[in-house]
Amino acid sequence: MKFRKRWATLGVIVLVVLSAGGWYRYHTSTDEYQARKLVDELREYYVDEDPGPVRQLLINWGLMGDKEPHNFDEIERDLIALGEPAVPALIEALEDDCLAVRCYAVSILGEIGPSAEGVVPALREALKNRSLDVSAEAATILGNISPPDKETVLALCEAMKDERASIRSCAANALGEIGPAAKEAVPTLIKALKDKIHYVRPSAAVALWQIAPIIAIKEARPVLVEDLRDKNASVRLGAAEALVEIAPVATAEKTVPLLIQGLKEEESWKRNKAARALGKIGPAAKDAIPALREALKDKSEDLRQTAAEALKRIEGSSL
Repeated sequence: MKFRKRWATLGVIVLVVLSAGGWYRYHTSTDEYQARKLVDELREYYVDEDPGPVRQLLINWGLMGDKEPHNFDEIERDLIALGEPAVPALIEALEDDCLAVRCYAVSILGEIGPSAEGVVPALREALKNRSLDVSAEAATILGNISPPDKETVLALCEAMKDERASIRSCAANALGEIGPAAKEAVPTLIKALKDKIHYVRPSAAVALWQIAPIIAIKEARPVLVEDLRDKNASVRLGAAEALVEIAPVATAEKTVPLLIQGLKEEESWKRNKAARALGKIGPAAKDAIPALREALKDKSEDLRQTAAEALKRIEGSSL
């Protein structure tokens, strides 16, 4: 009798072990588990990027191997390929202590796309992320999702109240990308035309133009014309670029001289933006031809290319 009980007990133990093993194999083979493992690879790399003095000493002595190099492109590709099963792990990663992990997470969520359950709500929540980079990337992705939904428009309108000016500007840009479907944002954008930070105002003005052109002509154009008189060159340049988007020919007399000055800015990206804006104006920017020809000699390859394209549009012929 005792012998039978022992065998019964042993049988139960074996069944439990086998069941546990089966459970483990099942759960460690799922796509969601693989996604968490990939995210952990990113996390472990960045958190443990500094091996510390003891480990570094052992590495130097050859007693401990250094970490294998990580192929981040491969990790990103694998997470995108997993698709929806990777979403929960990526959402958790948006709150990671490591900035790099949060940035990777929001970018990959955008690549997976809105068809995967949970992606769009996670991106809306990411607008409030403590990291500027994460919030800005989330806004950019949301602006390019088609078709947009009302919740996304409202979330971007809420982001227009963010204390960080860069996020307000990115949210305005995203609303502009959505276009007329973001009509609920018009009052918010009109209010943003009075923003204290100069680069938010042009973003709001252009977004308003993309959503409701007639309202933009009435509300945004006077604000931008006023900014053309500002003492700050960056304010004037930003206003001129926005006016080019809204009324390129009608405002050319005011904007072209400022954009010509913009071609002399120290930062190459500012010179590039000025050249691009002049190209958008077209033949009405003929006074900029000498300055643009001079820009063809600039050390920046991007600027040389942009200046060449602008001259084609203004002169109506290839160089």
